[in-house]
Amino acid sequence: MTIPADLKPLRPSKASPYRRTLHQYEQKLSQIPGPPTTFSNDQDELLPDGKFEFIENYILFPGVEKAEEGFNTGCTCFAEGDFNGECDLFSCSCAAQDETQDETGNRQRVIPYEKGLHGVTVLTEAMIGLTVSIYECNSRCNCSASCINRVVQKGRTVRLEIFRAGKRGFGKMDYSCGVVYLQLN
Repeated sequence: MTIPADLKPLRPSKASPYRRTLHQYEQKLSQIPGPPTTFSNDQDELLPDGKFEFIENYILFPGVEKAEEGFNTGCTCFAEGDFNGECDLFSCSCAAQDETQDETGNRQRVIPYEKGLHGVTVLTEAMIGLTVSIYECNSRCNCSASCINRVVQKGRTVRLEIFRAGKRGFGKMDYSCGVVYLQLN
């Protein structure tokens, strides 16, 4: 007995070059430690160039040496009698190093972090766009690991999505607080 052509099972077609590249890109994203990092593009078949490296540790340029542990100073930044482990960033000696200069050349203290939506620690408006270092609390501080001034050392803690943002290129969405960052191509 012969099976009519319209009832024969279709053979899976070979994946398009876009699908193969998309799969490779998604595989690379799946290797990033922490909560998932996903990709979404419902507009066209463009992908980011993929020439990125997710890092969890410092990368020092040639000739730059990592500071020894003794370089760090510790702080006693919690309010008098308040030992719940939360820093008072306005009196924290670590955060005191986060400063910039105003238009007249006077130094101004910049508080780096605040609690955003859903209790997620985010950069303050004052820090966004600045090119100053952020000095976080460290192992020599009296505050606890839950201190708001300990962010980078905890690694990424939120789900991210890289998405196609039309003519603007690709964007990155932080799902914890709905923050969108656009990368212009």
